[in-house]
Amino acid sequence: MMEHEFTLKFQVDAKDCEAQDVIENLAVAGCDDALIGMGQPGQLGFRFTREAMSAKNAVNSAIADVLKVLPNAILTHCTLH
Repeated sequence: MMEHEFTLKFQVDAKDCEAQDVIENLAVAGCDDALIGMGQPGQLGFRFTREAMSAKNAVNSAIADVLKVLPNAILTHCTLH
């Protein structure tokens, strides 16, 4: 497996962005391989370094992990590094 680096940005309800709760829940859901940015209201950014067989698998698994915690989040941006 290889490490893949990428950024995901999601639009979320502002009420879903209680910083400590979101960070803890995301870590439990499998996002402990991401730096999380909460600088803009209603937006969450993730900088992932994830091991997977392909970049596509890494991105898809990261999106699925985020949606476990924030099922109403909308992916607005994805960038491979």
